[in-house]
Amino acid sequence: MRGADRSGYKSGFALLLPMRCVMFIAVFTLGAAAAGKTLSETANRWSLTASCVNVVTILVLIAAAKSAKMTFGEMIGLHRGGLSVKKTIGLIFIFIAVGMGGMYLSGLVCYGKVMPR
Repeated sequence: MRGADRSGYKSGFALLLPMRCVMFIAVFTLGAAAAGKTLSETANRWSLTASCVNVVTILVLIAAAKSAKMTFGEMIGLHRGGLSVKKTIGLIFIFIAVGMGGMYLSGLVCYGKVMPR
């Protein structure tokens, strides 16, 4: 969000969540390069790669919260009663759209098309 106040963030680790799409592309591309294969040849491992990145991201966030002796909600600056239900539902749909868009973009980069066959 443009001009959003980010002073509520207690840790830079909370910014890992929106950066996962970039991490998916980087991990998949580096994995293909390390295996000496093209992205098309490793396309059948895309789901596994995305799942592993998600699990690692969650584990890093949990570890960061524990080491800072705070809850996950405190780490990302969550305050009860901060948003109305309508705004919260709107943000959920925005996050879903951005997440799905990022995955389709990652598929486009890795496969060369949005829906591989």
